[in-house]
Amino acid sequence: MKNRLLKFFLVGSGGFIIDYSIFHTLVYSMPDYLARIISVFFAVLFTWLLNRRYTFNFKEKNIFKEFIKYFLSSKFSIGVNYIVFILVLNMYSLSYLNCYIIATVASSITNYLLYRSI
Repeated sequence: MKNRLLKFFLVGSGGFIIDYSIFHTLVYSMPDYLARIISVFFAVLFTWLLNRRYTFNFKEKNIFKEFIKYFLSSKFSIGVNYIVFILVLNMYSLSYLNCYIIATVASSITNYLLYRSI
């Protein structure tokens, strides 16, 4: 269990870096909400690929079905992350990075609990 949690944390950290890097690159050329949608898509794709292989050893034979399950599980967590991000961004004078960190902490437990049940 501890090993799986550590792997999940490491994969999620990589997803966070991808998410924020893409967002930071795009946010100056488009609205922040659109940059966030694009960056989240790539982060979810990255975390699915690594979590399926290294964290949870998914055995689903139909990889498309597995991705759909993972993505649907992610929708709730993405919603939590996005809502917290927008609320913190609009309520406080924090940098994008600080908003990202707060939103990620708020959704990480949800992610873990949902993904391990797939």
